[in-house]
Amino acid sequence: MYQVADSQALARGGRALVRRRTGIKVSTTVVLLGLTSLGSGSKTYLLAGSLRDRTLRVIDESVECPSLSPDGTKIAFKRVVGGKGDWRLFVLDLRTMHAIRLAGNDPIDDQAEWLDNDHVVYGNDNVLWQVSADGTGHPRKLLSYAYSPAVTRAS
Repeated sequence: MYQVADSQALARGGRALVRRRTGIKVSTTVVLLGLTSLGSGSKTYLLAGSLRDRTLRVIDESVECPSLSPDGTKIAFKRVVGGKGDWRLFVLDLRTMHAIRLAGNDPIDDQAEWLDNDHVVYGNDNVLWQVSADGTGHPRKLLSYAYSPAVTRAS
């Protein structure tokens, strides 16, 4: 967790959300790349920011567990689509800011990982599933008796 504690404003479209000295805890999952998510009450936000400048700005709402694609152009995330806890996977294209829902109808409560620039992997009911990042096709079983994905890349 990083503590952002200064008078910089969180802004969405230039409108300040916070303008006072405050302490906001943000997840470090992707913050080193300048992206993270923040929960406030019942709302969640995708934030872009700079640790150097101590600034954050909201770039999308209703985003949880963001995962940046290997090429840095897309973010996979989960979003509630109905009742509480009824999450589905989406991919946000950072160039167009257009989000698409990924294939599959089962509720997801897992962190998505990028298998490569075109496929997302996630765990559900002790199975790892692979799905196309463009929203087409159907989820494909990747590995049984597995819980949650961890993808490593050789440099």
